[in-house]
Amino acid sequence: MEAKNKFVTDSGLDYVEGKWDTKAHIEIDLPPDDLPLGVGRSITPRAFRKMIGDKLIKFKNEFAKSGARQNAGELQSFLNRQKCSVEFGKESILRVISQKDCVGLRFTFCLNNDGEESIIISGLIIEKGKPVILNKEAYKKENLDKPITTFDDEKGVGKSYGQFAIETGINLDELMKDDDASTTTKFVDGIIGLL
Repeated sequence: MEAKNKFVTDSGLDYVEGKWDTKAHIEIDLPPDDLPLGVGRSITPRAFRKMIGDKLIKFKNEFAKSGARQNAGELQSFLNRQKCSVEFGKESILRVISQKDCVGLRFTFCLNNDGEESIIISGLIIEKGKPVILNKEAYKKENLDKPITTFDDEKGVGKSYGQFAIETGINLDELMKDDDASTTTKFVDGIIGLL
């Protein structure tokens, strides 16, 4: 006997007639047993550290060129605006990736209904050899009022580089002056310790 898909109704976020609907009812079509494939590449802990360190160095260079007063307070303010990480619960990821035919995830940066920097998780399918968003026709303006057959998830909890700077106790005056990257290394060590 063939297993049937499960339909689950969830409360989510919608934008209707110029307003945010924080209690929109979304019906989710979940396959009974589907192990979705992912896309991406594996990285080592060293690669992780390098990528985080390079991002911090990029922010330092951008701050130096920004015209802001070069002091720890201004750097803290600058780093507060730079997102470092976002966490989504297992349920959020599984709800998106368990949709029928989903083979991967796309993360899209956005500004949400609370005016916060955020990320939207969307399911992907393969079309003509390329990953595209599930049911992409549903996102066209003329189709927005039609019944929803797929959905995305948004609002992972996140931290900025500025929050990590405070929690790790990094001396931002040292970070600005550091040319041999030793303070950057300490910052990365602190971030790793808080992950």
